[in-house]
Amino acid sequence: MSKSKGHLLVVDSLLERGIDPLAFRYFFLQAHYRQQQSFTWKAMQGAAAGHRRLVRRAIAARDAGGSPDLPSIEPHLHRFWAALADDLNAPRALAVVWDAVRAVDLGPAERWAFLLDADRALGLALEAAVDAQADESGSDYRIDALVAERQTARAARDFIRSDLIRDQLAAGGIELIDTPAGTTWRRHSC
Repeated sequence: MSKSKGHLLVVDSLLERGIDPLAFRYFFLQAHYRQQQSFTWKAMQGAAAGHRRLVRRAIAARDAGGSPDLPSIEPHLHRFWAALADDLNAPRALAVVWDAVRAVDLGPAERWAFLLDADRALGLALEAAVDAQADESGSDYRIDALVAERQTARAARDFIRSDLIRDQLAAGGIELIDTPAGTTWRRHSC
């Protein structure tokens, strides 16, 4: 990326395409910091998909509940922190995260405990992400609430408020589709 050539990526660029900014961090964790990494929107979409899968796994682990058996996660944590101690090898550490997430010897509570510990270094805000993430049906309570508020404003003929909500959603990468049956929404495709 080169600012002088006009190649500048800002958070708004990600949001316009419906990409969580933390997926950008995930993108950079996939390559060692000493190696040059080529940015393409296709690669960014792949990283965003990987980030969403990790968040979904974290949600499933957290929602299963239970008390973790901490000694069972020690080998995984040791491998994770050893990868980071080896010249900050983030790609290897991320591979350990995926190994632990898929490990048959870990239950959901252990996976969640592992993810919370690993996220202290990764900075993917998994604990916050699980609270804000859309459910499996593709719905998102925050977006649904804004759409409902917009419909109420439209019914009251408060078009200024309605347009403000529409613009707020558009800035977040959400496209509204008004039909005679009501309003639906979808994320902008990239």
